[in-house]
Amino acid sequence: MMDRGTPCERIRQVFGFEQFPEALFYQTDFALRFDLGADLSMQHQLTPRFLQAMDRSRQVAAALFEGAERLTVVIRYSGDMEWRSGRRRTLLALARAGFRLPLGPVERLRNPYDDPEYPIMNNWHQIEIANDPNLIAAVLWCVVAAEMPISPNGGMGLFDAYIVDFDAGAALHVYDDRGMDVIATTRDVLRPLYERFGDWLLHWDRPQMDEAFAS
Repeated sequence: MMDRGTPCERIRQVFGFEQFPEALFYQTDFALRFDLGADLSMQHQLTPRFLQAMDRSRQVAAALFEGAERLTVVIRYSGDMEWRSGRRRTLLALARAGFRLPLGPVERLRNPYDDPEYPIMNNWHQIEIANDPNLIAAVLWCVVAAEMPISPNGGMGLFDAYIVDFDAGAALHVYDDRGMDVIATTRDVLRPLYERFGDWLLHWDRPQMDEAFAS
């Protein structure tokens, strides 16, 4: 397969970020933030909450990437000299969920949000995949379950996963069972999701989304 550049080179070229930032929703003009777990209680409604978060994230992903033949899974985990340990744990978590593809070469960039006196490196990988609902579900499972007593899971804070269509300029990031950010380089890519899944948008950030997509 032709070399398309490192993960962060492609992120810069398509989205304009040096690397995907924290709180992705607030960093771009065209973004949606979905409420996955909603009002279902982690303590008393664990199974319904997990299943709802999975169902919502899978439906949005299917709609966002409809028609794409290939996608890219971008993985980020943090670590310093022991980054290979983070790589092994990430691979193991993904494999347990059914995603058994190699991570490929690592791109290491300094985390811009950390204390300069105690720098932490962000380790980035990219995996090219077919637009396969089973592969997408395996990645989503790991991140949705990360803070839940659900097995297998990716482990709290172990890694972040972004499912990206670089050709269309669209990316999806589940941050945990609470929510998911979806961004695009153009308004038209997200407008159908805003209209179709409006009831799932996070109420707190709804005014910002309405301003971008309602008219």
